Amino acid sequence: MTTSLVLTVIGSDHPGIVSLLSDVAQRFGANWAGSRMASLAGQFAGIVHFEVPDQNAKPLAGALHELSGP
Repeated sequence: MTTSLVLTVIGSDHPGIVSLLSDVAQRFGANWAGSRMASLAGQFAGIVHFEVPDQNAKPLAGALHELSGP
């Protein structure tokens, strides 16, 4: 069984944001099911839908949360 996680990402736009999210998700066996992203006035905004094995949902959520800045 899988769990759906929907993540919102907002911050300064810089190269590698999407790659970083993808790398973290792959470590937990997640599938990038869909996304919408935009860069506006130097800021990055995105919504990502991951499908992840049930047992990896909380660890993935924790790892993604650790990416957040102050």
